[in-house]
Amino acid sequence: ILSFRGALLTLRCIACVRAQLGGAPDVLVVDNHSEDDSLEQLHGAYPGMRVLALPENAGFAGGMNAGLLQAIEGRYDYVWLLNNDAFPEPDCLAALVAAMDGDDRLAAVAPRLLSNDGTEQPAGGLVDWLTGDVTLYAAAELAQQSTATEADGVWVAGTALLARVDMVARLDAFEPAFFSYWEDVDWCVRATRAGARLAAIPDARALHLGAGTSGMGSPFQHHLQIRNRWLFLQRHSRAASPRSLWYRYLAVGLHRAALQDLRGYPALSAAVLAGMTAARHGRYFAPPSSYAAGWPERCLATAPWRAGRVLIDRKSTRLNSSHR
Repeated sequence: ILSFRGALLTLRCIACVRAQLGGAPDVLVVDNHSEDDSLEQLHGAYPGMRVLALPENAGFAGGMNAGLLQAIEGRYDYVWLLNNDAFPEPDCLAALVAAMDGDDRLAAVAPRLLSNDGTEQPAGGLVDWLTGDVTLYAAAELAQQSTATEADGVWVAGTALLARVDMVARLDAFEPAFFSYWEDVDWCVRATRAGARLAAIPDARALHLGAGTSGMGSPFQHHLQIRNRWLFLQRHSRAASPRSLWYRYLAVGLHRAALQDLRGYPALSAAVLAGMTAARHGRYFAPPSSYAAGWPERCLATAPWRAGRVLIDRKSTRLNSSHR
């Protein structure tokens, strides 16, 4: 369980884990350098629970990697990765384990994720390699698409992911450069390209508050989402032309920045543009404390009609050339 300045959420998550039917699993809490009283609240809260305090905030990727290393060294069969704002129902783990036990090719499975109001959140999705965008699926939708579970670009959410430990050891853990966001998509693509399968299990259910640490719709989230999209595409896209891929990425980013600006959220728009600047310069790992876009991104954002014309013309030229 990854915890950052959210001891009360973490304690609630631990209580849900200990209430799992069929026996409670070993619990390791990784504290991501909270710098508050989280460690005091967590130490000794439950008998047998271990707490690993990191010397710095390593994000979701680095924080979970610290726990995954413990699972590998402990020779566990499965490791359950939980956000501290995810609260699984009592039979959730049993359903996930049963699915894994029944199919040796499964590298990881994810439960159905529900919001407080009962609406369902995406349990995974499929990458559009042309634009780098993703199609999101609820658990039942993903489970029904038998071919999608092996398709290149399929992924399951890392919110409450049960993974096979020997597969984690074989593929390596999350790429720390992502810090947070897209690291689960990256790992899933590596798994499927190695011949493994992924699945969503609708019968396993967990309540998920959503962005309990980073804040839903925060500049932090928008910055990392667009920045890490490019890191992911660089690592995995099979596009023939890196330049064409960059144009498509640029178009998606400018569109998102413009939408946030039109909706009256200039701080979110600035965070998106700054994320594109960071991607262009290869600035990954922990994000900066403030979000400043470079002059190319600022210029494109101030003349969106001109940028759009250039991008459309470039894309059309390349598409026409590819059909000749």
